[in-house]
Amino acid sequence: MLPIAGALQRLAEHAGRTWASRLAMLGEPITGTLAGQLGIVSHVVAETEVVAAAQELAQKLATGPTRSYAATRTLLKAWSAGGVPLADAMMLDVTMDLYLSEDCTRGFLSTAKAFDQGIEPPAMIFNGR
Repeated sequence: MLPIAGALQRLAEHAGRTWASRLAMLGEPITGTLAGQLGIVSHVVAETEVVAAAQELAQKLATGPTRSYAATRTLLKAWSAGGVPLADAMMLDVTMDLYLSEDCTRGFLSTAKAFDQGIEPPAMIFNGR
């Protein structure tokens, strides 16, 4: 299934050609730790912590800058397809609305105020506007 479903080239992009060919041809199971080291997965936790870690990650993502996440995904897909030149060419079109958003304006003002006061900026609250 790997060669016809597109996983092979995606695996090679993250883990390198040698690991991609080994995993695809031999079908060897790998540990979560190795998957993390190869860059195939972004999080590695103990089996007993999977549910709690997933819930924590879901909560963090759901209350974060979801519009920025969408822009990030778009730019990374462009980079995968055409490298830095394509991502650079799309960057302003993809991100300009973010800089004009209420969330961004409030964040810049909050951060500037904190710096003026010599304190750590407070955690951002994102409203998706």
